Amino acid sequence: MMTFQAQCWLPAEPDAVFDYCRSTAGFREHFPYAVRWHSKGGLWLEGDTLDFRYRYMGVWLPHKTRITELQPARSFTDVMERGLYRHFRHRHDFAPEQGGTRLTDTVEFSFGAGALVDRLLGIPTLRRAFAQRHQALQRRFGRESEHAGQSLS
Repeated sequence: MMTFQAQCWLPAEPDAVFDYCRSTAGFREHFPYAVRWHSKGGLWLEGDTLDFRYRYMGVWLPHKTRITELQPARSFTDVMERGLYRHFRHRHDFAPEQGGTRLTDTVEFSFGAGALVDRLLGIPTLRRAFAQRHQALQRRFGRESEHAGQSLS
């Protein structure tokens, strides 16, 4: 299993960024691929299931995830139950920093076909997806935002 992490700083309060990121409307706006929702909209709560398809390279892929942890204005975690990956756990952390919010996305993932496949396919896909996601969030919350980078282990 590999871990990928990406961060950005946004000039908005953590509760505003948190609520936006845990909403169906916000997700649709900052997710880098076209989405078709099968589950209810609104603000997600712990225990909620997010069921959708997203279009990647012309193919609609299923993705079903559950919100397993939620600490208001601080963090939430979703764990994939069905989709492209054998294991996909995404933790979203929102920390107050310099009058704004430091958003840290940490993804533990595996396709289930070995570390080489995870490194060659997973890492580039996640880098691109999270760069696009953070750019969309930066457009949403203001131009003063900066992208802090990505790491993997």
